[in-house]
Amino acid sequence: MMEDAQVSRLLRLPAEIRNEIYAHALSGEIFEIHCWRRYTPFSFVTRIIRKQKNFLALMAVCTQLHEETRLLPFMLNAFQFKSQDAFQPWLNKFRPDQQEAIQEVHVVTWMARHMVEGEGWCSKALNDVLPVAALRGLKRVLVEARHNGRTLECPREVCVGCELHGGDVALEEKRCEQWLSECIEGVQVTFERVMA
Repeated sequence: MMEDAQVSRLLRLPAEIRNEIYAHALSGEIFEIHCWRRYTPFSFVTRIIRKQKNFLALMAVCTQLHEETRLLPFMLNAFQFKSQDAFQPWLNKFRPDQQEAIQEVHVVTWMARHMVEGEGWCSKALNDVLPVAALRGLKRVLVEARHNGRTLECPREVCVGCELHGGDVALEEKRCEQWLSECIEGVQVTFERVMA
């Protein structure tokens, strides 16, 4: 490590300046976590769809840089999940300190209640699949609440967010926010309604 610091101009900079450079280089992404079934019956595989090529290359330069930056991609970026089956297989790839470093998660749901993708006819409820115990550092959750703009009681064939349906979505959002607030102290929950 001492040799790295003697050779590298970056590593000779004060720690505060290096941290600013790291934050600039390793932040600002929303990583989409995709999930699919393996050939074995109860196993799932996940992967991240990266938007920038070589986004994490800085971490592979040398041992000291890796040590100084190893938690930053988890702290400075958001991770988006659509599938109820993606959370656990993806988190299992990382150590507990990396899991706890995750600060922002985006979940794509149906009416802020169920994940939009899953193995069965009806996806599991968000509170059954989001592993809040592993995400102790979570500060922000964005819930994309997809809905079709109508309910069974709505008399109109095409409804774009009638009061009756809007009330249903609002109720689910309130329940979701309450659950997350009870599980994670100080978490900021934001909802984005999307017509599906």
